[in-house]
Amino acid sequence: MKKKTIILFTLLMAVSLLVLTGCDKDTSVYGKTKMADYVTLPDYEKYEVSPAEIKVTDEEVDAAIDARIAAASTETKEITEGTVEKGDSVNISFKGKLADGTTDPGMNSDKFPMKLGEANMIEGFQEGLYGATIGKKVTLNLKFPKPYMKKELEGKDVTFEVVVLNKVVPVEVKLDEKFIKKDSAGKAKTKEEYREFLKDTLTQQKTDSVKKEEQKRIYQEIAKNSKVEKLLDDEVKATKEKLVKRYEDAAKNKNMKFKDFIKNTLGWTPEQFDKEVAAFAETNVKESMIMYAIAQKEEVEITDKEYDAKLQEILSNTGFKTEEEFKKNVGVDLAEYGEMYGVRLNTMMEETMNKIYTRLIEGK
Repeated sequence: MKKKTIILFTLLMAVSLLVLTGCDKDTSVYGKTKMADYVTLPDYEKYEVSPAEIKVTDEEVDAAIDARIAAASTETKEITEGTVEKGDSVNISFKGKLADGTTDPGMNSDKFPMKLGEANMIEGFQEGLYGATIGKKVTLNLKFPKPYMKKELEGKDVTFEVVVLNKVVPVEVKLDEKFIKKDSAGKAKTKEEYREFLKDTLTQQKTDSVKKEEQKRIYQEIAKNSKVEKLLDDEVKATKEKLVKRYEDAAKNKNMKFKDFIKNTLGWTPEQFDKEVAAFAETNVKESMIMYAIAQKEEVEITDKEYDAKLQEILSNTGFKTEEEFKKNVGVDLAEYGEMYGVRLNTMMEETMNKIYTRLIEGK
């Protein structure tokens, strides 16, 4: 699938899910429709699913400890002896002069922070500091490139006198009782208990990952073998209209004609756009009908109370304290976010597929 087609499909998915609103129950067209009259599902009770054997090695626990210590090591200290290499964070001072003895404000600094190998400096500047001794002057004879942001310096020879003032390194957190208790939320105190805590954590993470992949595989198998006898034509029409309006509004915001906008963003003519939108609308409605058919068969429904709780969970996970703060940073309010990204539908399907997966596993 082409990149621009994927962009359209993603937007289409977001647009079509705007219909998922409700009161105490899901009162969308999908929620109110008896999908068994429109969709024939396969007998997925016969699907094969095997619980994976989850193992966590000592090496994985060691790596997890290293990663957690590194993440907790946010404080830094300045080293004023030794040498520096590529990748080191340093503070330097430098003075630059052209061949005629003149200089420029941008060629001098008493203290300049940089990461060797990643800073935006002229060619040879950073490379000339690899292996430099902290506190010792380094002379760099270089040349400004062509082109250069300051045309008056293009191609001119320049000499820099550079001193690495210090190297900035993180203060590594110690694997002691204080760290262990904090990182494990009080579930461990000793190193042995901490390793067991991490082993259990990694085991659960692997289990959840395998479980999600299996649920995804099961759903794909169900969807592939489902038959939609008749599409909800009104939903196809509504989805197309919403998507077209989105592109029309986007074109207006860019002060562009609609046909020029879709040509620039998707590379399509209006006729191609209409054809693709129609195809994607049908595909999206078909997929939504299959999802609802499975959920209804499993008697899974997300009420407004559950939906609101999920939105609040999203707010909490983003780290924003209020919905006003969320909107300011994300660009839409929490309710619109939930509609745009199909939170109700996704939550419903997570619960549905978990129910199916659990039953299939327990039947083994």
